[in-house]
Amino acid sequence: MEQAWLGTKGPRPLAVHHPAGEHLLVLGDLFDALDGDRTPIPTHGDDADRARALIRRYWGRYIGMFRTPRGQVRQILRDPSGAHECAAWRYEGVQVVTSELSDWLLESAAPPVQIDWDVVGGLLRDPINATAASPLIGIRVAEAGDLTDLNARRTTPLWRPVDFTASVTSDPREAAAWLRGRIDGCLAFCVRTEAGEVVTLRVTSPYDYKRIKAGEMVRPGFRIIAEEYRKPGLALASATVQDKQALWRQFLAWAQQEQLDPATFQAAKKDSNALARFLAAQPSDIIGRIVIPADIAEMLLRRS
Repeated sequence: MEQAWLGTKGPRPLAVHHPAGEHLLVLGDLFDALDGDRTPIPTHGDDADRARALIRRYWGRYIGMFRTPRGQVRQILRDPSGAHECAAWRYEGVQVVTSELSDWLLESAAPPVQIDWDVVGGLLRDPINATAASPLIGIRVAEAGDLTDLNARRTTPLWRPVDFTASVTSDPREAAAWLRGRIDGCLAFCVRTEAGEVVTLRVTSPYDYKRIKAGEMVRPGFRIIAEEYRKPGLALASATVQDKQALWRQFLAWAQQEQLDPATFQAAKKDSNALARFLAAQPSDIIGRIVIPADIAEMLLRRS
């Protein structure tokens, strides 16, 4: 059987699971799906279909490895929250899969890397997609929610936030407004706390947060944000794209754990023109009797 080194960061070893036979190895934490779906994961078949079944059946913090009958790791699934990093390469016939590029590992089995100038050029042209591909040849970096083929430069996207939130908008303005409506909630995930404090977030508008003592009664309408989902001290104004993506994944993981629809935190849509805002402010019993001259209506429509 081909050897594999599995390196993970953290003070304790990750739990080992075999949710669908010996050829699917999962390291990390697995929890039953919130919707009660207990459909078994096929033990054979297409890796992508089995990976989708794993995502539907479980949630958690994990790395899934699909292996050949000889034990070779051929594809990697990084869970949608991206809680664990995952990089892989081959060293003298040994497949290395790790969540941390430790000095001892690099000294013992350094990946034979080269710079991929095509990817570097793409990153310079489009910095927003800086995490979409590794700029190094010889090392594969798995992205959250993706199935990464270790034997070919192929990645199969299996999960995206839009799938979880059931959003179907393709309007950039609407999407931007939807994101801005979550900023207050995001602050709760970044605020610093004193020793013995926890952060609670109101799950109804206005989505403010409170710091309370551990063990103190949580106010009605608030939920505790466990520290594992927070990034204390992160400044949203200066955060990198990678930091913001990581914070978004933590928010989604927390919402899923609390059985909350992330769309709950969407800010109420504000009409873009003065006419619509004027009409919305009128009592319902007189709205049908209002007569607005055409020139006034045109002026209001032009004003944002």
